[in-house]
Amino acid sequence: MIEQPKVLSVDERACRKDVSHRTVLIDMETSRQIDLLPSREGADLKKWLTEYSEVEIVTKDRASSSSSAIDEVCSNIVQVADRFHLLMNLSDALDKYFKSINLKIKVERYCFPKFEEEPVY
Repeated sequence: MIEQPKVLSVDERACRKDVSHRTVLIDMETSRQIDLLPSREGADLKKWLTEYSEVEIVTKDRASSSSSAIDEVCSNIVQVADRFHLLMNLSDALDKYFKSINLKIKVERYCFPKFEEEPVY
């Protein structure tokens, strides 16, 4: 019997290479794994959340299937990106930003003449 968690972490795991992924559920208050779902499909998570409906907060990855399953079962559950995926989102956004300004930097470097003397202030 699984004790009802209030704060749940949902993440995907592969037991071995070339093996289908599964969904691991962790009670974030105890930091213990509480269940391992057979797949990463939203239907499995939806079934689990139906049985354990008192979950208040879910930390998760960026998978849309888990978001949909959580919304369908209980729309008042607060969904939060876990630390790893929050940093991945930030990294992706910064990468996109710097790639977008890279061309502007190259244009400015070659279009404007360099000063031979130090500017006077």
